[in-house]
Amino acid sequence: MMQYFTLFLCILTTVASQLCMKKGVTMVGELPNGLSQVITFILKTLFLNPFIFMGLTFSVITTISWIYTLRYIPLNFAYPFFSLAYPLVLICSFFIYGEDLTVGKIVGTVIILMGLVIISKY
Repeated sequence: MMQYFTLFLCILTTVASQLCMKKGVTMVGELPNGLSQVITFILKTLFLNPFIFMGLTFSVITTISWIYTLRYIPLNFAYPFFSLAYPLVLICSFFIYGEDLTVGKIVGTVIILMGLVIISKY
């Protein structure tokens, strides 16, 4: 049972990571010109922007949970469940960031979910 918890933890932390990263990059401004300024900018952004730092932290949690999950669940069963992150990000980005939710995105999401149902049944 714990392996299914960690599988869904992977999905939720993936979504949280993407939402934090989006918030973080909207706060940092434009990239500077010149390689050394870009490197300095990125390092400062990674460590000083709390949303980007949280996004990276969630990514680390995702990786650790994924390693545990793969120990107990076959890859060809577990990996398709990552597709659940897409509709969750789609819905959250609509409500949190006001991003577009088009008919095409909804239809595509339904197709993804139908594929997941088929994969999990057979």
